[in-house]
Amino acid sequence: MKKVLLAIVLATLIVTACLTFVACDKEPYDKITLSLKFNLDYQNKSFWTDGVAQATVNTLTDGDTTTFALKEGGSVVIRYYGINTPESTTKVDKWGKAASLFNRQCLSNAEEIVLEAIMDNGSPEKEGYGRYLGYVWYRPKGSEVFKLLNLELVENGYTENHCTNTPKYKYYSYFKKAEDFAKSKKLHVFAPDDVVDPLYSTDPIDLTLKDFWGDPGMYYSSETKAGAKVRLEAYLSAITIGENDGVDFTVSQIGDDGQIYSLQLHAGYTSYKEADMIVGDFYNIVGTIGYYGDHYQLTSVTYVTIAKYQKKTRDTYVTKSNYYLIFDGSMGYTANYGTNLYGNFTVESISDNNGQVTITGRATPHWPDGRTEGAKNFTVKFTKPAGNALPWLENVAKDSKLTLQGVQTEEGVITVYDVLHGISLA
Repeated sequence: MKKVLLAIVLATLIVTACLTFVACDKEPYDKITLSLKFNLDYQNKSFWTDGVAQATVNTLTDGDTTTFALKEGGSVVIRYYGINTPESTTKVDKWGKAASLFNRQCLSNAEEIVLEAIMDNGSPEKEGYGRYLGYVWYRPKGSEVFKLLNLELVENGYTENHCTNTPKYKYYSYFKKAEDFAKSKKLHVFAPDDVVDPLYSTDPIDLTLKDFWGDPGMYYSSETKAGAKVRLEAYLSAITIGENDGVDFTVSQIGDDGQIYSLQLHAGYTSYKEADMIVGDFYNIVGTIGYYGDHYQLTSVTYVTIAKYQKKTRDTYVTKSNYYLIFDGSMGYTANYGTNLYGNFTVESISDNNGQVTITGRATPHWPDGRTEGAKNFTVKFTKPAGNALPWLENVAKDSKLTLQGVQTEEGVITVYDVLHGISLA
């Protein structure tokens, strides 16, 4: 499988070169872009008061959004005005990664960048997500001529023209010509459906997380920022809701070596359907390997629930295998936890048979209405890791309280695979 994946990555890099800066039917196109002359007075100007400013790239988001550091100080997120490239972050659409790559290569080749804000009553205008609307001008290295990147993205078919023939869109005629040209050449988003985007896959590769972590570079190209589309069966073991209601899950598998392997799954925002997934349920997941900040993640996720607790009340508890259960009295009930969330585990007995530890005890479900009755019996099993001391284990006795996480391998039996992080005294 890895040789096949490597071949795919290499093919992607080769074809991508044709899509971007290596001559391939004279791409990229810029004749129309160069016909629009840059005439802004930008020296010592302020983005906030003059609507024009010099900048450098801080962080690239996708094909039409970039965070820039302003020469005057501070930073600004610019949503490129008049265009809308296909998605390439939370969702991955065809030509999305290609548009993002084109944007990144243009800006990385810039000697100088000038932002032109869309002004509204003397101030830069924002769109619905709080980003500032603007045009991005850049002067390529070795050139004295500025290009309008928004327009160049249209001319090369990475987006439709969203400008209209009104005074609001001062460069409308150029955007219209660029779109007509891209349509005539059938470039990218204007190409027939059967034209292949080498950075986008419709056929997922079956994946184990053990294989992924053995060589992540086989599934994600740091050069093109594009990852393979993959399919895996796994359970959700944690949830994090971050800034702006962004939702991230942890998806986990047990490898054939008995170790637990995990990967972050980006579900988008609390308003997205994917954010309704339930921690502890077992899923068939299809997604695209991505890289954000300093970690790999699954994006553009679709899923089918394999094992899900069907009852709408919590008067009984999960008995099927493959559920990931959490015993932690500090956690409150939330909608993203099904019947897998319990209070601290209270120990009844403990035995150690040559490193095979068995603990029996009871725990109470976290009911939505705050009830504390209805404790259930469980047996916790784990293998002590060779060469790793577990000092907390020496203090475990009857009535000790534990926090732990593990997979219910059979009714009432919890197996902890990552004992160094999955179990401790409360």
